[in-house]
Amino acid sequence: MFCRNRADTIRRSVESVLAQRYHDFEYVIQDGASTDGTLQILQEYDDPRIRLRSEPDDGAAAAFWAALRRCRGDYVCACLSDEELLPDAIAEAVAALDAAPDAVALTRDAYLTDVDGRVLRIVHGQRFDLPAYMAGRSCPNFAAAMFRRESLDAVGLHTRDWDLDGGEFELWCRLALLGPILAVPHVAAKYAHHAAQLSRDPANVVRIARGRALAITSIASEAALFDGRPDLLRACRVGTALTFADHLAALGARREAIDVYLSVADAPGCLPEPQEAETSADVYIRVAQAQRLDGHERLALDILEVATRLMPVEVSVLFEIARAHAAANRIDGALAMYDTAIGLAPDFLEAHWERGVLLERRGQIDEALEAWRRSDLSRDASRHSLWLQTALKSPGATNQSLLGPQLEWARHHTGGRANLTDDFREQRRRAQRR
Repeated sequence: MFCRNRADTIRRSVESVLAQRYHDFEYVIQDGASTDGTLQILQEYDDPRIRLRSEPDDGAAAAFWAALRRCRGDYVCACLSDEELLPDAIAEAVAALDAAPDAVALTRDAYLTDVDGRVLRIVHGQRFDLPAYMAGRSCPNFAAAMFRRESLDAVGLHTRDWDLDGGEFELWCRLALLGPILAVPHVAAKYAHHAAQLSRDPANVVRIARGRALAITSIASEAALFDGRPDLLRACRVGTALTFADHLAALGARREAIDVYLSVADAPGCLPEPQEAETSADVYIRVAQAQRLDGHERLALDILEVATRLMPVEVSVLFEIARAHAAANRIDGALAMYDTAIGLAPDFLEAHWERGVLLERRGQIDEALEAWRRSDLSRDASRHSLWLQTALKSPGATNQSLLGPQLEWARHHTGGRANLTDDFREQRRRAQRR
């Protein structure tokens, strides 16, 4: 455990550890020179397994590493000051790792609680997937985890120069590269959600996001998993940026959210080069387009939806959201976004055209023809030709109804060759005589 000024929750945490049915453990506690009575509470516990140290530190990340490096047992787990272990948590984890000698660590399910320890819901652990974790798509329950000590040593616990802000993240990544991480479907701990936790401090969230970005770059430069996979590196950086920007936006820290997103996702060499005089919306669009081209349609859509929450509504962003929906074959969502974009900018010709493409795909021929007509067909002969071909499929199409559009096509796209128009007129006269 590492803590500072947590007198309000520290007793539940300590007593959950001391009440473990597995007794053969040391209890390392790193206190950051608390001033609210936390240290005095810790000193009340007369248990020989407790190894308490209280000293000033440089924050939670520094305290985490100080506590972790003091551990001497074969296995290591954590129970922070606002967490609790269920009575068999240590015994069950030891048995699971003893039975799986190749596993480097394990994670399990946990209860999410309020600050007073009342259970809100179960947070299920997931099979540890390194790319998903590095892209911010999953997160192990640290309170329910246990690590094999020799695995921690193997990834450089005492020898590597760990970045404090991204250290825990990098530790999980390097362990996953070393060997399998077990996912045990069993509730083992409680962790709290409350206003005082570090994850609700925007400045701390920004530091962690940037620390993770550094760790991703470092690991990608070393791990064979990333060889020849620039798309994977991009997905990890952008996914991380998305996760933290969305979290900051939820905290009301909009400016920090935008800064984190752009600094983490838009790293040199990771995304297409920026265009001259880009706006913030342009950057989101460029990042999302790169994801869509790499086949990450869902991520592209997430990026753009975050953009709509971080800045005033921009038609260009809505247009790209429509495109992302269309690429993922979510036609209803795409049409709704095209309609919204057109409602804000009725002269947005490309939105009219792409909306028509989707309507034609669904067999709504007359609606598609009307959408395409609003896109100014005179700009593009091939699109105008497609309109004529599609018009043949209209239930109400007749020779008479099609002749006018054919003459219009000739007038716009024949380069002044009036004889073609004359030919159409002659055909019309013959049709009338018949």
